[in-house]
Amino acid sequence: MNWSFDFFHYKKDVNLNAIELRKRDLFIRISVFSCLTIGLYFVVNFAQGRYNSSTVNFLILGSFVANLFYYKNSGKYDRSLIVYLIITLCGISVQHFFSVETSRGHLLWYPFVVFLTCFMMDKKYLLKMTLLTTLTALTMEYANSLHAMTLDSVNPDKVLAMNLSSGVISLFIAYLVGMSIKKTESMTLSHLDSSNRKHRELSDSNAMLVSILSHDLANHIHSVHSYSKILLKRGQLNAVDRNKINKLFNTAITMKSLVEEVRQLKANEHGHLAVPVSSIELQSCLLESINSCRSLANCKNVNLRLEKPLYGINISADSVSIVNSVFNNIITNAIKFSPRGGKIDIFIEDFEYEVTVNIQDYGTGMDEQTIDSLFSKHRPVSALGTEGERGTGLGIPIIKMYMDKYDGRINVKSSTEKGSSGTLFSLTFHKTACAIRKVA
Repeated sequence: MNWSFDFFHYKKDVNLNAIELRKRDLFIRISVFSCLTIGLYFVVNFAQGRYNSSTVNFLILGSFVANLFYYKNSGKYDRSLIVYLIITLCGISVQHFFSVETSRGHLLWYPFVVFLTCFMMDKKYLLKMTLLTTLTALTMEYANSLHAMTLDSVNPDKVLAMNLSSGVISLFIAYLVGMSIKKTESMTLSHLDSSNRKHRELSDSNAMLVSILSHDLANHIHSVHSYSKILLKRGQLNAVDRNKINKLFNTAITMKSLVEEVRQLKANEHGHLAVPVSSIELQSCLLESINSCRSLANCKNVNLRLEKPLYGINISADSVSIVNSVFNNIITNAIKFSPRGGKIDIFIEDFEYEVTVNIQDYGTGMDEQTIDSLFSKHRPVSALGTEGERGTGLGIPIIKMYMDKYDGRINVKSSTEKGSSGTLFSLTFHKTACAIRKVA
């Protein structure tokens, strides 16, 4: 019967993940088995001359088949499932309303609707469907007792046989549904296990590849960086050669940064990145970073301004990483996106228990979509600077990684509007006990 299940699948179902595909496959299987059940009832009722009952069965069967074709052509799973439940509930209600008092085999379908709602839909629908099913059953029972109408005349001697046949058919179909679900679950679990195994193998392979590349590349990049630095110090170079070697030197610096950033991220993912957080003096670290970035800023005539230096403020951080991986990353980014002759303002806000370092540039700025994905290491955001400077896109995720290690916070505000463009990075750190006592 697998051909029938495959036939009713929506053509784009293959693009879904395993969980969503499993839900749709179960819906199709249950719908097909429901068609078989109603089809059996239709044949039995028609063969025994109960033409009104068989007509109702035929209408329900047609509705189920039409709903399956609707799903096959539209792919609207939630709507098709709701329609299926409504058809089932309506079919039960009609049978209940016109059934004789002693014939109640169809009542087995009421709990089936509740079970299917729980299994196939969000849990939020369970209470609503349970109340609706219970209310429908009670209403039909009361209406049946008032009117006492039946679709077809029933021989009292055959009522027991009818109930037994209904029960047997329902149980048989339930068994087929259960076996089908079990098979589907087994296939899904096998598929997930295979996918997880492939992902683990791919992850291990990527980790080994990154480790080998970062180690081997680092040696060659360091050699290129060192030789180009030596050549630039020589005075015999003409302008053309010096320009070429300078480009090579800057490329080597970028590649060194990329390798180091990848190393740091991988070390953090594997829990091997130890950050010795201690009490450090904020102002000295900030000045060290500004001085190390000064030459880069001078190349674009960008003015680095530190407003109102505040000495004697101690924070919880690591003096090495906060300079090389946090402040340097933000300041070099600010220089990268600042126009020639621009400025970068750096100022500190001192609070009772915290201190915030603000680094404001007046460059190109970022839109909201870029800011939202700024800290993702899986989708690094990289853009060219105002003079074509390239970056790795991993600097900001590394800043966030270290700020988390310090138990600090990072906030970004940016604008691309003409006349007010620019980006503000705000880094908030916890003061150490001695700094808190000093303020107090």
